Amino acid sequence: MTKMTKTKIILPILGGMLLFGAAVVPNWGVLYAAPKKESSITKITDAQQKALEIAKAKIKEITGNDYEVVAAGNDKSTMKFKTKNNKSDSILVSSKGEIAHLSLTFSYKDLKETKLKEQLDKAWTELFPNEDESLQNVTVNMFTGMATEVKASNSKGMIGLKDGKLIYGGWYAKEKEISPDALEAADQVLKRIGKGLTKTGRDLKVVVKRPGESSVYGFEYTTNKGKVRIDIEEKSLVPVRVSMDEKILSNGKKQAYEAEQKKINSLDINKLGKAAKQEAKTIMKLDLSGYNVAKDKYRNDVLVFTKKGAPEVQIGFTGNGSFHTFFISKYHRIVLPTDPVKL
Repeated sequence: MTKMTKTKIILPILGGMLLFGAAVVPNWGVLYAAPKKESSITKITDAQQKALEIAKAKIKEITGNDYEVVAAGNDKSTMKFKTKNNKSDSILVSSKGEIAHLSLTFSYKDLKETKLKEQLDKAWTELFPNEDESLQNVTVNMFTGMATEVKASNSKGMIGLKDGKLIYGGWYAKEKEISPDALEAADQVLKRIGKGLTKTGRDLKVVVKRPGESSVYGFEYTTNKGKVRIDIEEKSLVPVRVSMDEKILSNGKKQAYEAEQKKINSLDINKLGKAAKQEAKTIMKLDLSGYNVAKDKYRNDVLVFTKKGAPEVQIGFTGNGSFHTFFISKYHRIVLPTDPVKL
């Protein structure tokens, strides 16, 4: 029997060199992990862990739940996290350990007995005392230095809170649930617009409700030329906002932006204001006698009408000197989102 010769495996000797973070020991031929200096990676990990705990604590404070939170990136000033509860959730924690931004959407039934639940229940009962259906979905938005905004909804309506205080709500009513006089009032406004419009449909989009204020019915009309939105105050039945698609005024032709801006800026404000007052009187039955007129500070296509002791009125116009939007400013907030909260 032939004696087997042992094969000796020899590792390359690279005395003193480093190979992918490991050192080769010449005499033993064995690789060992070189000790690593404490790096910024460790510090970032520690910082991330701390920020993660801050994010989880805030979520627990709001919802009462321990949602699973995962890192979603970072930059020099903030660390971003998401929850596995909802893919749209986002939490930003600043390097100072503060919540820079938070956006959460969750099911109302997931809410524990937290301060938020108490606020929502109180607000819903205040605005909808005769509705027994519980809320379904909730969304919370926070930004540093700004009010915390909360919206919650179900199939009947929605409510909006700022810093825990009820601001407004939207009732998803059917036309048969409101006064026929309100429907007639809105139809009459559409007729007074003229411009060859023919009604092809009418939809009660929402009834906006605010604590201590008269409700506002928000209608959307479809016509042969485009959509028209008309808002009617419940008690007075007066129109508080009229807005129409600009294509109604331009017969479907869209002007290039720069050309439109040039035309807008060339219009004489006094002449434009006089024409706007006349049209507001015709469509809205709004008397703007004695009102001063000026362009809005932030929009060069909006006229602002003011008079001491009277509500401000704003009217939007095009480069052709036509008017597409009329609203009494104190009611302009009704344009706020009233759509149901979706998960």
